[in-house]
Amino acid sequence: MKTALSSTNYSSATVLIAGAASFLGHHLAETLLVSNARVIGVDNLTTGSEDLVKELYSNSLFSFFRADVNQPLPAALYKENITHIIHLANIEACTSKDERLQLNELLTNSFGVKNLLDFSLDKKAPFVFTSTIDLYQGLASSSSLSRYYDGEHLENKLTYVEAKRYAESLCQEYVDLYNADVRIARLSEVYGPKMRLDQAGVVSQLIKKTLAKQDLVVPQTAQDKYYLTYITDVVYGLVKLIFAPEKQVKQGIFYFVNPQEVNLLDVANVLSELSPSPLKVSLSPPAKNVPLIGSPKIDLSRSKRDLYWEAKVGYTEGLKRTLEYFQKHPPKFLQEEEKEKKEPSPEPAAAYRPKTGSLTESQRNAVKYEVAQEEIKSRLEQKAIPPEDEKLSLPPSSLKQKIAFRLKSLVGRPEVRTVGEETARVGGWLSLKHQEEKPPFEEKEPQKKEDFQKVAGVEARRRKLNWKKFIACVSFGLVSVYFVFLPLGLSSFFTFQGYRSLQSAKASILSGNPKSASRQFLILQKDIQRVGRQLNNLGWLCRLLGQDKRCQAAGKLLTTADFLAEGAYFGSQALEEGQNLLQTVQSVSPPLGGAETGGNIAEKIKNYVSQMVINVNLAKKRFSLANVEAQKIDSRQFPFGLSRRLEDGLQVLDCSDKEIANIEIFLSKLPLLLGIPQKQTIMILLQNNNELRATGGFIGSYVLATFNSGVLEEIKVDDIYNPDGQLKITETAPQPLRDYLEVDQLGIRDANWWPDFPASAQKIAALFKQATNREVTTIIGLNLLSVQSLLAEVGPLTLDDYQETIDAGNLFERAEYHAEVGFTPGSDQKRNFLTSLSQELIDRILVLEGSSYLKAARSLLSGLSSREILLYSSNPSLQSLFANLDYEGSMPLTPGDFISVIDSNVGGNKANYWVKRSSRYRLDVDRDGNLIGVLTVRWNHSGTSGTWPGGDYRNYLRVYVPLGSGLLESEGFSSEVVEYDEFGRRVFGGLVKVPVNSSKEVELKYYLPREIGFAAQTVYQLGILKQPGIADEPFKLTINLPVFLKPKRVSSGSIDKTQTKITWETTLTNNQEFELEVGR
Repeated sequence: MKTALSSTNYSSATVLIAGAASFLGHHLAETLLVSNARVIGVDNLTTGSEDLVKELYSNSLFSFFRADVNQPLPAALYKENITHIIHLANIEACTSKDERLQLNELLTNSFGVKNLLDFSLDKKAPFVFTSTIDLYQGLASSSSLSRYYDGEHLENKLTYVEAKRYAESLCQEYVDLYNADVRIARLSEVYGPKMRLDQAGVVSQLIKKTLAKQDLVVPQTAQDKYYLTYITDVVYGLVKLIFAPEKQVKQGIFYFVNPQEVNLLDVANVLSELSPSPLKVSLSPPAKNVPLIGSPKIDLSRSKRDLYWEAKVGYTEGLKRTLEYFQKHPPKFLQEEEKEKKEPSPEPAAAYRPKTGSLTESQRNAVKYEVAQEEIKSRLEQKAIPPEDEKLSLPPSSLKQKIAFRLKSLVGRPEVRTVGEETARVGGWLSLKHQEEKPPFEEKEPQKKEDFQKVAGVEARRRKLNWKKFIACVSFGLVSVYFVFLPLGLSSFFTFQGYRSLQSAKASILSGNPKSASRQFLILQKDIQRVGRQLNNLGWLCRLLGQDKRCQAAGKLLTTADFLAEGAYFGSQALEEGQNLLQTVQSVSPPLGGAETGGNIAEKIKNYVSQMVINVNLAKKRFSLANVEAQKIDSRQFPFGLSRRLEDGLQVLDCSDKEIANIEIFLSKLPLLLGIPQKQTIMILLQNNNELRATGGFIGSYVLATFNSGVLEEIKVDDIYNPDGQLKITETAPQPLRDYLEVDQLGIRDANWWPDFPASAQKIAALFKQATNREVTTIIGLNLLSVQSLLAEVGPLTLDDYQETIDAGNLFERAEYHAEVGFTPGSDQKRNFLTSLSQELIDRILVLEGSSYLKAARSLLSGLSSREILLYSSNPSLQSLFANLDYEGSMPLTPGDFISVIDSNVGGNKANYWVKRSSRYRLDVDRDGNLIGVLTVRWNHSGTSGTWPGGDYRNYLRVYVPLGSGLLESEGFSSEVVEYDEFGRRVFGGLVKVPVNSSKEVELKYYLPREIGFAAQTVYQLGILKQPGIADEPFKLTINLPVFLKPKRVSSGSIDKTQTKITWETTLTNNQEFELEVGR
């Protein structure tokens, strides 16, 4: 098993294995260590083997704690940076003949599981629990606890099954209460090298007899079905489950079982054939009154779908490997049996110690268990019996009562520990109320005469109380309680209730349950209103204490919160309708796994959309009212920390008004995108920004998606060279493409040459129709940067056809390999890879839930706002929508100054992967107030190789500035700079070469139109257009003012002490604007 599992880097992982001394724990630890993961083993060696642990000591990445998981975990573990936890403790107890281990088995799957669950919450680490496929197989007695499972031969197995059943329920409670990352692995009979042969398991006993060359006797129940799973298959599945992304396997149940059914007679016959000398196979007499146990239900669908796991080793091959191992490494019991044949039996008092003076492994474990039981017994007795001066009641007398007493004291709430500190308790479900017993009756001493006289004197004085004062005090107390303390108490209570409702609503939204969130937001609104009523009741006290303004500010804050809660309620309702809409579209779309139906899907979709629009509109109105109320709040009346939060909240509300309005507009047009009432064919351009072009990147492939009446009829991925090869009527390519890329005719792959996306999209649509006779109505430009961002949120994708895992980090390298290495135009190589990748990505998005779905949606919205996703439609209504949302990627005609720097890779390589760009813009003002612009663009090429896909960066640079500007000087170009007008702008263009492992700068000095400068006005405006395909470009603006102009207002940046220099630095993640107002 010493084989590294995959190319995944496990070196940063630290895995805690509870039960590391077990057969399965040892193999799992060995595999993880070979893969360079750090392993910490925990075991009390009751059922585990110390020899197996010693085999791992030679690896410096392995550490071992001899500890009992049923007790508080060692403090040293809390200092370790543990990233994953797996529970394998006591997994072999079900095959042991020792009845004393059954109690330990139950405790390990109750207290042990609870301790590890608490530990996983503290470490924020995934918790993997190994269970059994035989759940819900118990046969409980109806008459006696002494024979609880109606059969001694079943007691060991069913005790184990019931323990695992309880443990799974415990895990489920932690999932419900704490949203814990719990993953359950259900196993069957596991066998293989190093398995324990000194236990009562049927398979282990048959292997043991085979090795001892004894006849194989199987019970007549040998026709019962077993699912024998070889150790390597189980370990492989566990490792995949441990390291799988949280979004993929969190709170899931996975079966790692070989589905091949076998019976013991088959196993015995195979072992007989594998034995060096054939062994006799016979059936033993049937047992009396054997209860029947049904076959377990095995569901491998999720293991195959999410982990791509399936058993590889059949039982014949597995038994062969197991026998070969034990033949090379004879088990110790064979040697001990040989010694016992030669030596007389020991005296009963020395039954655990042979005359040689050494103990066998099983004997050592038995002795250790006895010692451990005595220590536990003594601790229980010490714990159960308090000191004489604290004794409240008699302690439990019998051992079972003591254990029950100890169980009550052990079962507590989930514990969270920090390094070096005692465990802090947090609320949890698994807590028993400690019931204090009444103290035993104590006889009181007779009261003395003197004491009686003292009591009589006290009574006499009480009768002399001033009843008027007493009544006044009581009345004042009642009035204070009613008018002061009761409102304060209720306000605090409802505030706490509201906070809990807010947290519950947030959790519901993140878990993908908007219906529950709606309910929680309504409760939150009611709690806010109740707090407001109690605050009104305290108005007189605020005026009395001179805090009237503060109370008014608090009232405005509560009114704002009231509107926000109601707006959030309507937003949750819209999300619920959105879920229904997506489920409906998916259910009827064959490419999404749905089935076609004759129902009126279009009407359902329109109804869902209509309800979404109504709810979003209501939410927008409530948020607008909240914004109005928030503007009235005097934040100075609150502590500094709260006032800062209020100011931040106001900015969020200002932004949310526009965002919600955009959502409402988009939803109103959604049926058009879904092919209602007319069929929509959407083309998605896959643009590789590592070969940068004007709209984001070179078009290497595309996707066609067809919607008709709300049904997704087709998703097709194709190589762009296929339609390019069908073009018959040719069009001359732009001059730079002919000069530097030697392309004479314009193809679809180069048709995104123009930085105005609508212009490029119209050219692409026309060429595609000419080539394929298919008309596309909507075109989406999707850059590689956006796909990487989406992959970072939804997790890595495993492509079965290629045996590869694709994530945000290796997407470019693997896509480039499959799309370019050995590729020829017209081949299926690139198309097949991208089809597999696209289908896997779609499948992943469809199964996202809760917070993962929201993260994916946020990633797509970020791509739209950062111009990494561009939209165009020939439908005027949709195009107007895209323009209003600023998603269409056009070259805007804004007033004032303007800069758009456009790179286009004409070197035919992927050099932009290594190139970073930055820009500096300086404005000088002459004595007449006219502006001179100096733009410097710098490229840093970090590549070191001149071979493909790298190499020198050959870039045709275009700079778009205001119409009417004129070039004065230029430096750094490798060609002559040309000037022309396009899209209402002046363009300066020329070739720039950036060699590998070097930097290059170009500088353009030009004058700006008079109407933009300070000669005609006092306000200067600058718009900067971000180029799609370039992430996080630094930009610096410097404005040098003459002494006769003084800055009055600046939207961003800083003004120096001399009032003559303005500096603004930013990062171009989207389009940016700047404004400066001056005075004379």
